[in-house]
Amino acid sequence: GTGNVELSYYTKSGSTYNKLSVKPKDAGTYYVSINEAAAGNYAESVSAYREFIISKAVIKLEAEAASSIYYEPLAELKYKETGTAVTGEDLGIKISTNATAASPAGSNYDITITYDTAMTNYAVTVTNAKYTVINAAMKVNAADVNVTYDGKAHSISVNNDIAGAAVYYGATALNAENYNTSGNTANPGYTEAGSYTVFYFVMKPNYTAVSGSAKITVSKAGQTVHV
Repeated sequence: GTGNVELSYYTKSGSTYNKLSVKPKDAGTYYVSINEAAAGNYAESVSAYREFIISKAVIKLEAEAASSIYYEPLAELKYKETGTAVTGEDLGIKISTNATAASPAGSNYDITITYDTAMTNYAVTVTNAKYTVINAAMKVNAADVNVTYDGKAHSISVNNDIAGAAVYYGATALNAENYNTSGNTANPGYTEAGSYTVFYFVMKPNYTAVSGSAKITVSKAGQTVHV
C-alpha cells in the first residue's frame, strides 16, 4: 500500500497492551506495532506486536583504597567509574569514609560509595574499599653520659616529642615482644666506675615505637696523695 506508516508503542499488563503517547526511552520491556493507513484500494493494515527491550545502562563504581597518618588530614577519596550517565542526568555519586584524623591507627575503616538509587535506568555495581590509619612517628633521642666518679648515681635521659609516651629501660635490647618482660619503667642509675649500656623502648598507642640505647661511662676519680 501507499498509506502513511506509523509506529505505535505499548507496555503490557497481563494480556492487555497499553499504548504509549510517546516513544519510550526508559529501561524496560515494550512492544511496537506498525500501522499503515488505508489508501486507495488498500485497507488499513496493523502488524502484530513485536517485543523489544531497552536495557539499563551499566555503570561500575570502584573505590580506591586510601591511607593517612594518625592525626594528619585525611587523604582525598577517589573512585574509578566505568560507563557514563546520559548527558544531563546525574547519578548523585558520593564517596565517604567513617575514618577521621583522630581514628585509632592500625585499623581499617570503610570507604563507601553511594548513588541516587532512584535512577532506575542504570544498573550500578559498587565496589567499596578500606581506609587505613597509619601510626605517626615519634622523635626520640638519648645522649651518652660521661662523668667522673662522684659517688652519685647517673642515668640516661630519653627525650621524645609526644606527651604521655611510656619509656621502658633494660640491660638488653628491647622490642615490641619483650619490652614488658625484659624491661621496666624504672630508669637505672650507675654509681661505680665503669661503662654501662642502657637500652630503651618508647611507645604510645597510634605512634610507631622507637628503640635504641645510650651509654653511661663513669670514669675513675683521681686521687690526691698527701706526703
